[in-house]
Amino acid sequence: MKCISCGLEAGFTRLIVHVETGNKQGSLCSNCESKLTRLALNGDAGDDETNHRCLECGKAGVFAVPEMQLSIVDDEHGDKINYEYEIEDTTPQLCTAHLESLLQAPRGVDPLNMLEDKI
Repeated sequence: MKCISCGLEAGFTRLIVHVETGNKQGSLCSNCESKLTRLALNGDAGDDETNHRCLECGKAGVFAVPEMQLSIVDDEHGDKINYEYEIEDTTPQLCTAHLESLLQAPRGVDPLNMLEDKI
């Protein structure tokens, strides 16, 4: 699985899920998640009306960004990575425009020096 923002296979912490259809659009690595500066602040809102809005601009949220819980399941075909997530009232959401800007923004960190070119 590759990060929908930077394209690298890295440690994934969040999915991008369309709120109305439930379709998974992709996943975000922990480095690209850090581009969402207000992600941690969303849980403090406490108001149901603001929790369903884009955490960047306040427009209606179209995409939820829930945390993934990964586990390894052992079946007869070998180990399989299984992930679960829940979309709750406090799950951060983004409008279409801010999801697109996240996907087009240059990667801001490279802590493991995994990229060939400098940032």
